[in-house]
Amino acid sequence: MKNNWKKKGVVFKPKNTDSFSHAVMPKGIILDDRIRIFFSGRDKLKRSHPFFIDVDINNPKNIINISKKPLLKLGEAGTFDESGIMPSCIKKISGKYFLYYIGWSLSGNVPYKNSIGLAISDDCKTFKKYSRAPIFSTTNEEPFFTASLDIIKFKNKLHTLYLSGIKWENFNKKYEPIYNLKYGSSYNGIDWRRDGDVAINLKSIDEGGIASPTIVKIKNIFHLWYSYRSKFNFRTNIKNTYRIGFATSNDLKKWKRKDKQFNLDISTVGWDSTMMAYPNILRIDKKLIMFYNGNNFGKTGIGYAENEI
Repeated sequence: MKNNWKKKGVVFKPKNTDSFSHAVMPKGIILDDRIRIFFSGRDKLKRSHPFFIDVDINNPKNIINISKKPLLKLGEAGTFDESGIMPSCIKKISGKYFLYYIGWSLSGNVPYKNSIGLAISDDCKTFKKYSRAPIFSTTNEEPFFTASLDIIKFKNKLHTLYLSGIKWENFNKKYEPIYNLKYGSSYNGIDWRRDGDVAINLKSIDEGGIASPTIVKIKNIFHLWYSYRSKFNFRTNIKNTYRIGFATSNDLKKWKRKDKQFNLDISTVGWDSTMMAYPNILRIDKKLIMFYNGNNFGKTGIGYAENEI
């Protein structure tokens, strides 16, 4: 498969009349004639809440429905998701819809802590938290944080690539997170084996993060897209902001980075002219659709691109 992506423009941007700003980290699932795209919106206190939009499967710019209120409530004071909930992966597992999300908790020495939580639904509309605790939390091998992930079923097992915190580095008296992607596996989507195996590592000392993996199997090859950024000044310096990378694998564990083969970059002007982040790719017949965020971590909304297989 060749990366011959073509940008199609903005799908959704929150309006001033909405109760939230931003539309961060789009994650879609195909439901009959539509694609349900989960994302997080920010309230006035900058806390993330989960929402979704439904778009026409044949024309994603045609919005069919927008959820009116957050799908889940923030956690109780002191819990891992008290300060924000950000959808990260939606999959149908054993007849139910599993919504994996990033829980946010404000911290002290470092700005925040992330862990991965789970909510489950029978209809992909009304979700209930599986637990008040995360299903991916810190361990002795991963003492810092876990965040965005994707899951694919292969040979009767669920496989995941997930963001794993390596450390925090102090830059101009502010701690910034450093992270890569690691591999895990499960038989039920709840109990996961994580041995600390690195799937995609930082390619240089100047790179600071790899996030939001999205996996597609085409023929006998696994294809992976993700976001990567520089270590510092990645919020304001256009050269250091998120871009979309690409890798392939034969076994889901060992991956070869091929970032230069991904043919899209930021636009000259417009909604994605300073950043391209958080890709999510769905296969529809012989076509791939990629939803992604543009400038300022989703402030300018969700757009999409297409690629023929």
